[in-house]
Amino acid sequence: MLKLQKVFTQKEFNNCDCRFIEEIVITDKSNKLQFLKDLSMKALSLINLHHLRLNLQNQNLGIESILNLSNCLYPQNNLLCLNLDLQLNNLDKNCACQLGYGIQTCKNLNILHLALDGNKIGPEGIDYLGQSISDIINLNHVTLLLYGNNISDSGIISLGFNLSKLKGLQTLQLDLGGNMIRPQGAECFGKFICQLIELNTLFIDLQENFLGSDGGQKMLQYFKTFINLRQFQLILSYNQIEDKGCSQIGYELSQIHSLQQLTLNLNDAFINQNGISLLGTHLQNCKNLKLLSIQILFNQVCDIGISNFSQCLHTFSLLNTFKISLNQQNQITKQGINALSSEFKKCQSLRILVISLIDTDYGREAMKVFSRNILKCQKLIIFNISIKGKDHEFIKFFEQVKNKCKNLVKYIIL
Repeated sequence: MLKLQKVFTQKEFNNCDCRFIEEIVITDKSNKLQFLKDLSMKALSLINLHHLRLNLQNQNLGIESILNLSNCLYPQNNLLCLNLDLQLNNLDKNCACQLGYGIQTCKNLNILHLALDGNKIGPEGIDYLGQSISDIINLNHVTLLLYGNNISDSGIISLGFNLSKLKGLQTLQLDLGGNMIRPQGAECFGKFICQLIELNTLFIDLQENFLGSDGGQKMLQYFKTFINLRQFQLILSYNQIEDKGCSQIGYELSQIHSLQQLTLNLNDAFINQNGISLLGTHLQNCKNLKLLSIQILFNQVCDIGISNFSQCLHTFSLLNTFKISLNQQNQITKQGINALSSEFKKCQSLRILVISLIDTDYGREAMKVFSRNILKCQKLIIFNISIKGKDHEFIKFFEQVKNKCKNLVKYIIL
């Protein structure tokens, strides 16, 4: 049987034999609302469709268009992967409910990706949608992008409850930023999500909410049950985490003993030197870490804070990738830069180093020390550093790294 896998234009789709289509990807700028109507009319003929990806971002979709979309999904019992970009469409709870009806019928789905950022789904809408998703027992990969939908505490709680039913889920990616979520909602969400013991990859974005100093800890306290979790990305930027919360978050993360890759974004979280120091102290117990990425922009961690934090790095005997972003507001000078780079040379397994020092007050002498320390990282294969735009004279120091690190295959200065 002919296997047709391509990105269609609307004209190509209308002229093809639907019986042989295994994959539909529509991303062009044609009349997408008309395409939905055409697709719904041909849906019964798509007997071999396995993968459907539609980019319907910012199309002013109404209930009629969502009904057409649902009609496309009703007969698709062979669909394995569904990827819908429905961002910025003013979708309300009724649209979410109708969309859920369609998704619910795709009983064999393995992969679901829904981008719903910037709509008006609210707590009721996310409850309808969550109930529909929870009925698809074969799902092992779910991505839900829900930024700015005003789902609030009741919405995140119902979402957690419904997702907890997907016992075979292995990968979960959630963007819950800008949704007026408070500590109680985060805690209840954590209680439910921790039941997904097969998870090996978890991404949670809770930026721009109202978690305070306790919200992160209240959610993470349940995550120690994740015995298979290998990759965890947690974004808590633009919450008032403070030193207390930063320390608590570090402790709870240290209880997830299976972690191998950790990405933590704490930009503009009201963190000072004590918070970042305690974070590093707790993270030392993550003995299996191979990748650590941390963003702490727009906090006042100061030299002593970054110096204390960096001491955790050499305790990770398996660490091969380290990424860190600092800026002027962190109040890092040459003392902090020197302390940080001196720890790099102790990381015996370090292969990839990505560091941003934009607008930090490091000075010429600090860059000399930095480059000398990097020269001792003989196993580096990728080195990426962002420095102040006017400091081109520092490039010559880093040219030594390029010339003397024999294994280096990628070298970038921005």
